[in-house]
Amino acid sequence: MERPLLSKYGIFFGGKNESEIQLLEQRYVDLRTTFEKVKLSGEHAKPHESLIEKVEKFFEIEKSWDNANHIEQFLVSLYSPAELEVEMKVKLIHAKRRLREESWELYNYEFSNSNTEEKQSLLSRLNKELHWAYDVEELGKDYVTKTRIRTGLLFILSIFMFFMVDQVPLIANLLDITPGDRGDSIVTAMAAGWMGTSFSMLISLKNRIQISSISDLKVIHRFDYLFTRALIGMVSGLLLFYAFDADILTGIFFPEFGTDSANSINNVSEKNFSLLVVWCFISGFSEKLVPDLLSKTEQSIKQE
Repeated sequence: MERPLLSKYGIFFGGKNESEIQLLEQRYVDLRTTFEKVKLSGEHAKPHESLIEKVEKFFEIEKSWDNANHIEQFLVSLYSPAELEVEMKVKLIHAKRRLREESWELYNYEFSNSNTEEKQSLLSRLNKELHWAYDVEELGKDYVTKTRIRTGLLFILSIFMFFMVDQVPLIANLLDITPGDRGDSIVTAMAAGWMGTSFSMLISLKNRIQISSISDLKVIHRFDYLFTRALIGMVSGLLLFYAFDADILTGIFFPEFGTDSANSINNVSEKNFSLLVVWCFISGFSEKLVPDLLSKTEQSIKQE
């Protein structure tokens, strides 16, 4: 039985909801039904009285998915040959979707060529592998959920940074920045680069998650990794700002910061300001734009 995400790891803040509790209750009902049937099997169950007592104790303690798995493992030794056959066939169906193909083929082959005692060992081992596969799958879902939430938070923070000079006078006073001046343009460029990076991460999450292993997901969901990506976006926006300021990038599609009062860096026109935002956003969105720009600049210096 596959365990739900929240019951094992918690989606972000932890806790269980009603549907999870009902699912766990149903799991225990199924296990209890199977256990009672085994106890009524008479001669087959009699040699395992101590094991039966142990299972009954597990039914009395707190209900959890781990305890349910323990009960399931104990039941393996209590199955009759016919019940063992049915249970193994059902588990092989689940295993075909979750285990590697070579592992499934091994279990399927060994099950077809084993005696009852060997089949019990196989089923016990298969249960452990399936439980581990469930745990890894749910942990991966937990990492994916945290990655989405944290990336979304970084994107929201980048929007706040974009508007903070105009909308939060206290911050503008602390930074000694006036809306529309050079400091405001620098903050805007960095915020636009950060937004570009966050936006890129958000729209690429689906594809990245599909091709990522559990080890990769363990890394990309962490705040330090996500913040490093955001920092790269901010630096990209900042470098592009100075590239425009130094006239390294010029043209009709680039902002022009001239020396006249209309286009001065301390008095940026709406068009130039918008172009600055667009290009800084693109610099954060594209991981290659600024590195390619730096590489071309380096090559041109060497040629001179």
